[in-house]
This record gives sequence, C-alpha cells and structure tokens, in this order.
Amino acid sequence: MKNINLTKLIITVFAISWLGVLPSLLIAYNIQIPKAFKFLEVLMTLGPILGTVIFIYSTNGKQGLKNLFKRLFFFKAKTFVILIAIVSPVLISYLASTIGFSLSNTNWPESFDSTYILSNGLMIFAMYLIVNT
Repeated sequence: MKNINLTKLIITVFAISWLGVLPSLLIAYNIQIPKAFKFLEVLMTLGPILGTVIFIYSTNGKQGLKNLFKRLFFFKAKTFVILIAIVSPVLISYLASTIGFSLSNTNWPESFDSTYILSNGLMIFAMYLIVNT
C-alpha cells in the first residue's frame, strides 16, 4: 500500500468543497447562473468523500477502492446501533435548521425542504463513516 500525500489530499478536498460554494456565492451577488450549476452545492458535502476516493484510487488503484468499500459496508454493530447512527445526523440536521431559523426570525427558504435536510444528514453520516473507516 502506497502512502497518500496528505497535503495534496487536503488541497483537493478543499478545492472540491469550495467549488460547491461557488453557485451560492454568485447568487448572493445577484449573478445569474445556469440551472445545472446549482447542483454543484452537493460538492460542499461530498468534497471529503470524493477527495478520498480520488486519492485512494490514484495510490492503490481498484484494489484500494475495493478494500475501502469492503470496510465501509462491513458493520460489526447491531442493527439498532446502525439505525441510530444513520438517523442521528438527519435529526441533528433538522433540529439545527429548525432552531437556527427560529432564532433568526426568518422563514425557511423554498429550496430548504425535507429532501435537502435528509440528503444533508445522510451525507454527514457517509462522511463520518468514511473518515472513521
């Protein structure tokens, strides 16, 4: 197994993640962007996962990815514990959003719906799953 250059990994993750911020930044300055670019926001959450996959593939190839995903999906915990681990980030994301919007006295944005909260919570779960593998 080859070593991964941590500095390059952090720079790659940072670049991928901040690429996801670009659409929100442009919209905040009233710059119109094509609808297809609005989906880049997912990269904010997926940056660490994509960076990890890219670097593992570049250093260890398909076998490295196979080992990563084998460890990712082989759980030694009880089903109840796994269920709590999956549901907790979704609940925390929802509670944080609810509390944040209630304290700021603003309404929920139209784009911030239950699908967004669910996907955000699942991405957080996936990110921590990969980090802790």
